[in-house]
Amino acid sequence: MRTSFFAPENLTAETLKKDVRILADDTMKVARQQVVDPTLEVARRASAYARDAVQETRERLSQQVSQAERYASAQYDQTARWVLAHPLKAVGVAFAVGLVITGLLGQASKR
Repeated sequence: MRTSFFAPENLTAETLKKDVRILADDTMKVARQQVVDPTLEVARRASAYARDAVQETRERLSQQVSQAERYASAQYDQTARWVLAHPLKAVGVAFAVGLVITGLLGQASKR
């Protein structure tokens, strides 16, 4: 800190202007060191943490989607085999499901 506030022997407007400039510069340096730089460092760490969390979530979601795809494919194959093995039962089940859905929609439209 280089300030020379209120030195009685050279108290002039120029001296005051110079002292105010020096005080402003010193204040900016301290603010940068004490506030701005630590805040930027915390923001950088938070950004890195968020990127890591997003990447981890993306990987976990990708694994779950792959598992869901395998499960859906296995269920489709099992259903297709059952329909091929029991074609008349499949038609009967489809007809019954159609009746139930029609009944539910008819009840819903009456309300």
